[in-house]
Amino acid sequence: METRFPPPLLPTDDAQGLAERVYGQLKAAIIRGDLPPGERLVELRLTKRYNVSRTPLREALNRLALEDLVVLRPNAGYRVTPLTIGSFRELCEVRRILEPQCASLAARQATPEQRAAINDSAALRFDRGQPDSYTLYCESNFAFHCLIAVASGNSILAGAVERALNRHQQPSFLGLGRKRDADEANEEHLAIAAAIAEGDARQAKKLMHNHVRQGESRIITALKKGGYAD
Repeated sequence: METRFPPPLLPTDDAQGLAERVYGQLKAAIIRGDLPPGERLVELRLTKRYNVSRTPLREALNRLALEDLVVLRPNAGYRVTPLTIGSFRELCEVRRILEPQCASLAARQATPEQRAAINDSAALRFDRGQPDSYTLYCESNFAFHCLIAVASGNSILAGAVERALNRHQQPSFLGLGRKRDADEANEEHLAIAAAIAEGDARQAKKLMHNHVRQGESRIITALKKGGYAD
């Protein structure tokens, strides 16, 4: 399972390739907030934006609907899935169930190469004066968590984590709950990576649970201050 973000897009002229290209571009636009939560997705506008017909566009939209990134409402068309405090709590609950178990499994059975990759990806950086650096911070954070999920050795579990992370990143890209620096996240990531490297499954599980909980608390506080609905 690949952990790059966004997935690489290979140019092709066939219909399946077009749908794959539009899917990747739409997915990135939604996660990064270029298409914000709740925004109506007008098909005609999107066909012009991505230079495709409606058939590959609808195939891409249907895939995104299966990942809960868009919703289809009768007689209203597609919209980016709205962001609410309640939906974010549910998403974090899923992460608190899945990711500590991934960390525990990774501590037990990750290969030396996987342990090294997790450790190498643990450190995060961003410069508050450079918005693009925060995009890199979000992408690096995504990669760290996905690498641990893959190292669990369970592809179904890893896929579920990746889908949850995609939605979890939306508030971060919108700037909700942004920290002053990456120091705290770095410390937490490095501690998790160390527990996995040492094969300490219990500690890895505990640290990951606390890490996810801390992020949940910070972003929910920001959602409340931002006036988001329950």
